[in-house]
This record gives sequence, C-alpha cells and structure tokens, in this order.
Amino acid sequence: TRGLLVDAGVLVPLVALLHSGNDAPKEAASRALCKLAVDDALRQWIALSGAIPPLVALLKKGNDMQKEIASATLSNLSVNDINKERIAVTGGILPLAALLRGGSPEQQKNAAEALQNVVLVSANREKVSEAGVIPLMTALVHVGTEWQEEKASRVLWNLVT
Repeated sequence: TRGLLVDAGVLVPLVALLHSGNDAPKEAASRALCKLAVDDALRQWIALSGAIPPLVALLKKGNDMQKEIASATLSNLSVNDINKERIAVTGGILPLAALLRGGSPEQQKNAAEALQNVVLVSANREKVSEAGVIPLMTALVHVGTEWQEEKASRVLWNLVT
C-alpha cells in the first residue's frame, strides 16, 4: 500500500504541506511521512522529495506536536545511510540536540534515536560533539530512565566506534 501511494505521487504534495502556514496540515503531512518512513525502500524517496529541510525547520520553530512528529520522522529517515548525511548537512543536529536538552520525553527519545543513527557517519561525529550531545548523553547514562540510558549509551558507543 505504501508503495502504491508513492507511485501515485503523494510525496511531493506531502512535503509541500510541511511548508504550509497552518499547523494542522503540517502535522498531518509529518505524520503521514513518518508512517511512510518506516518502509526502508521509501526512506530515500522521501528525502529526495525534499522532506528533510522542512522537518528540520519544524524541529526549530514548530509547536510541541510538530516537533514530536518531525523528530520521529527524522528518526525513521535516519536509518538510511544517505539520510544520515542529509540530516547533518541540513542543520538537523543542533535542533535534535536542543530537543535532548529541553524537549518532552517523546521528543527526547526521537532525537536520541535519530542522533544514534546520524553519528554512524564519521563526518557527523564532530558536529554531534560540538552540539554538546556528549555531556547530555553522559548525564542520561547516569540518571536517565531505562530507555534514556539505553539510547544514550548507544549514541556514546557510536561516537567512539
């Protein structure tokens, strides 16, 4: 079904809605892209449709729900190797780090999952370090919840391997 939606040309209009001035269309488009991005075959197509820059913009300026959905979508997209680089190049590391510092628990989880993948590209490791992620992850390893400890330890592990 997902492949049929992509074949029907749904990605470009969904990405266009991310630029909409209204909250509801942005959230609906982000949610749809998030669901599509669980499909490995579609992750690169979503990025090629231009979804990553407006998703990063939602991390910076969106409302709490938009940040949550955008961070989940970027987490799903970050599984793809090329998208790991795209997220970094479009400035996604700093807003993901900001969510780790001050986001809701769900935003923090999504941001940690995305960063866990993004740091697998060696060129991104310095950017992640410069964004102040290492002290945040170290603190979570010591005082975080079980999932926070797990995600933090994976980010730190990926930074050093």
